[in-house]
Parts: sequence; structure tokens; C-alpha cells
Amino acid sequence: MGKKRPSLKHSIDRINNNKGYSPENCRWATSQEQMNNRQDNRKIHFKGGIYSVSQISKMTGLKANVLWNRLFLRNWSIEKATTTEVKKIHL
Repeated sequence: MGKKRPSLKHSIDRINNNKGYSPENCRWATSQEQMNNRQDNRKIHFKGGIYSVSQISKMTGLKANVLWNRLFLRNWSIEKATTTEVKKIHL
């Protein structure tokens, strides 16, 4: 890479997974950043950006499985999925 590894938590990641490993297409990334860059992630337009469910979960405080269920099983809009209060079940 030509640059020193930022920390032991960083490893080489391809920016565009359809291209090979080259200095222009690689970066130092954490495992979390690499998981968000996977090809099988569904990307969602949210607040002017494109994010994974995991990233939106961190931004909103909603659990990722709640978002996934609302977005992909119930087909809710991103607005409804992120603004509807989670109902608590009392047993």
C-alpha cells in the first residue's frame, strides 16, 4: 500500500469488489468497514447517503434485525422503518 497500517485492527480492503487489488482500488479498513463493503449487502438510500442496514442501525439506535424485518420482510419505506417506535412485548 505504500502507507503504514493505521492500527492492528486494519487490513487491506478493495474499494470496488469487482476490480482487482491495485493501489488505486485498495485502502486500509477495519473489519466493520470491510463487512459494510461486501457485495451481498443491500444498500439503502438514507439521509442523503447510501448505507447498509448495519450502518443505519448504528445511526438510528434501532436493532439491525428490526430494520431488516421492516425493510425486507414487511416492505416498509426507510422513513417508516426508522421512525416507527418499536413495540415492547410484556410477558
